[in-house]
Amino acid sequence: MGGSEEADSKLGSKICCPAKLTTRRLVLRRPTANDADAITTLANNVEVSRWLARMPHPYKRSHATEWIASVNSADTSECAFVITLAGTGEIVGACGYGELPEFELPQLGYWIGEPHWGNGYATEAVQALIDLVFTESDCEAIGAGCRVANVGSRRVIEKCGFQYGGLDMIDSRFEGAVVPIFAFRLTRRNWESLKSWAAA
Repeated sequence: MGGSEEADSKLGSKICCPAKLTTRRLVLRRPTANDADAITTLANNVEVSRWLARMPHPYKRSHATEWIASVNSADTSECAFVITLAGTGEIVGACGYGELPEFELPQLGYWIGEPHWGNGYATEAVQALIDLVFTESDCEAIGAGCRVANVGSRRVIEKCGFQYGGLDMIDSRFEGAVVPIFAFRLTRRNWESLKSWAAA
């Protein structure tokens, strides 16, 4: 992709991150210091961290407090939420959106704690985050990626309308090495088409 096209894809990609987003079953809200223990309990699991490029393992409480402070800082470029159950407020995972230097497109990421897998929470949260990005910014395309062997995550990404863009490489904190990932992109045009189909 050429430089001008890359600039166009990022034009107006920053959004004003709201305090919360509400879906049918979930509330996505900004993380607070009080969430550190719950985040640590879910994230300190090899079956979660092995799939995520930036998550360390073991995952300590200090990692949670650092992440919470980072995404709430005034100069952050990331819009991040903890994913909670609407009925109980229980934290089941996290998701976020922002620009990363190693990617040409703004990226969307997410994870769900293992006890909550198989309930469709990731898809529901990601769809809400996509709607926020395209509604509140002028961004023309967003990216997402998953480890090659992470079939469940790829299914979530494809359900949300992303199209496969090829193989890419990324540094993995868990592996301590560069690993291959499947790269995906979702354009504003495709998102608008999907929203129109859903409303029909």
